[in-house]
Amino acid sequence: MHWPVPGASRLVLVLLTVVWPWTIAFTHFAIATVDADLVLPSTPRDAQDLLNNTLDDEAYYTALLHRTIAVCGALCRLEQAVNASWSFGTQPLTSPVPCRSLYEERLFTANALRWPPPKQIPEVLVPHFTMGGQIGVTEKYRKVKNTAGVSGAGHGQWTEAFVNERCKAIANGKWFGSYGRSEAVQSIRNAAMMYAPRKHILVVGSQTPWIECILLNEGAAHVTTIEYGGLTSTHPQVSVMTPGQFAKAILGQTPPRFDGAVSFSSIEHTGLGRYGDVINPYGDVIAVAMVWCVIQSQGFMILGLPSAGLRDGALGFKVDRVVWNSHRIYYNIRWPFVTQNWKLIGLCGEDVSHQVYVFVKVAAGSQPSQTITTRPTSQPNPIAVPSRQAAAAHSSSLVPVQSGAQPSSLSQTPDTQAYLLQVLHRIIASCGELCRRERASNTPWSLTTTPMTVPVQCAALYQQDLFTRSSAQRPPPTKVPHWLKAHYTLNGKIRYVPQDEAEPDKIGDKGESWQRHWTEGFVNDQCQGIANRTWFGSYRRRAAVEIVQTTAMMHARGKHILVVGSQTPWVECILLNEGAAHVTTIGYGDLVSTHPRVRVVTLGQFAEAFLNQTLPQFEGVVAVSLIEHLGLGRLGDAVNPYGDVITVALMWCVVRPQGFMVLGLPTAGRAPGLPGRPRGVSRDMLIWKSHRIYGNIRWPFVTQNWKVVALVGEFLNRQVYTFLRLAAPLQ
Repeated sequence: MHWPVPGASRLVLVLLTVVWPWTIAFTHFAIATVDADLVLPSTPRDAQDLLNNTLDDEAYYTALLHRTIAVCGALCRLEQAVNASWSFGTQPLTSPVPCRSLYEERLFTANALRWPPPKQIPEVLVPHFTMGGQIGVTEKYRKVKNTAGVSGAGHGQWTEAFVNERCKAIANGKWFGSYGRSEAVQSIRNAAMMYAPRKHILVVGSQTPWIECILLNEGAAHVTTIEYGGLTSTHPQVSVMTPGQFAKAILGQTPPRFDGAVSFSSIEHTGLGRYGDVINPYGDVIAVAMVWCVIQSQGFMILGLPSAGLRDGALGFKVDRVVWNSHRIYYNIRWPFVTQNWKLIGLCGEDVSHQVYVFVKVAAGSQPSQTITTRPTSQPNPIAVPSRQAAAAHSSSLVPVQSGAQPSSLSQTPDTQAYLLQVLHRIIASCGELCRRERASNTPWSLTTTPMTVPVQCAALYQQDLFTRSSAQRPPPTKVPHWLKAHYTLNGKIRYVPQDEAEPDKIGDKGESWQRHWTEGFVNDQCQGIANRTWFGSYRRRAAVEIVQTTAMMHARGKHILVVGSQTPWVECILLNEGAAHVTTIGYGDLVSTHPRVRVVTLGQFAEAFLNQTLPQFEGVVAVSLIEHLGLGRLGDAVNPYGDVITVALMWCVVRPQGFMVLGLPTAGRAPGLPGRPRGVSRDMLIWKSHRIYGNIRWPFVTQNWKVVALVGEFLNRQVYTFLRLAAPLQ
């Protein structure tokens, strides 16, 4: 088998959504557990017997159940399924996976010879489809028997011109793939932007090359598509192979290595017989397990399924459901059961019926799992940190700053109103288009929203000491003057709520309980506490640690990462535990670090390094606190209605192109894809002088030039998202 592997690229397995004969061959696997009261034949039949039409229904389904139990084992054990809230931070179910047995079992790759499928669930299988009566059944009978080798008109030959035309249409928003839904395209694109560049990606099954085009458009080096028959490609970056060739390669002496998998609207049909596959209550579970078998350690999976977690539930259902024999609907019971040995890390998007989540592969259960030895590849090269001079030059030259003297000292202005006017004048002059409040709108903000992009005057922002000084020359006013309120509320779009405090909290005034000197021993002890789950950081919330950790698993290894705002090194420890090469923290106060892999600087020192061209370029940045307070004077900083916007822009200036940002902010309403009731605050709000609450108006305004990629969790009232750095337009 020839596997095109351009350069040092690796492989990514992508299971697609199209229901086609390949789906039957690869994803419809039949495994089940045995009911305690079920009477089984004394001798299990072999695969050939179970594929014939001579057995009556009861004997056939009973024998099939008996045959598959030996292969599936603990993976399909109903006792581990519970009806508990499933969300970010939930510990995944882990079970041993008999990988080689799954791929060797012919029942899992063969089409059913019985047609049509039964109009009702066979009685012996009802407890397994309903998971012991926990999941209800609704009837919606479908039968679509496809013929191997038949493809949609015009799709059998993927010429270079045909694929290029489709890719251009996807990029221009004139074609939305097999489903005709822009949300589906954007959900896959969100993931591809983060994971596809320079990789060789395997797509399993296609009617049209919509997924292939998204991957190529986002920089994939090569795409190999598995198709059952009748499909050929002459595009130089797209290859095609059959499922039989794929299975042979997996079981061969040198199977390929995969970095990740993607499936959208396919797994939910597996085992229902709708498309001519074998009836199997655990077909979806086995399909996901077989993907797990060929993914490298800590690889990813993007999985989109009909979900009851949507606002109105998938297709009107708000709980787990089997819609016989059309599809399954997933919620608190089936979602964790189908994703055993995968850790949930983010929500990439959703459409009218599906939610698309990102998972990271974790180790299987304690019993030994069969493994498939993959072709050895060279270890990834360490992330090269550019020279400080080159990185700073790149960042500071993005938009030239006009020369000119700084305005006169603000300390010489006696009148408070005149002082605030001068402050505002300096802010607007340095911030420019970034702070033009007229662009803020109250339209729904989501994972599919197109971000605002504006020029960023990096050097001008870092030169302005109002943005980089940790102590203001004057305390903030008790109430915001009306002319300044228009800036804080973005022309009245954001609700203003005064909340006076007796004394502002000075930055760095954290009391004796905070450790100001981060020695190597202290940091190592804290990191051990994080790893052992005996310490949960500044927020003392397990969910906060879980959210940052699962994100770090995908993004930290070998990288130099910037952390904005710390009292204790909990974020730093998570990053170090997950393999970060180095962490630089912008601390507010008198924090100091002597740990060899953690450097702490003030924002003023950071700005000085940027302007002196001695600052490295960072792979990513993490900020799960602080941003919402900036510019309100609570922490002793300068009054600045755009303090949060400018701080996020300062981060943008020092992160490499296509780098990442993990940002957590207090958010109005309930996050998409998360269980629970909406909170009382349902819109953007400014609580003076405490903090901001972010909604449809402030979220897109504060993250200009960043593309939201995934929701990664929620703790307290804070939602945490990952973003991808975009290029800013020229001024």
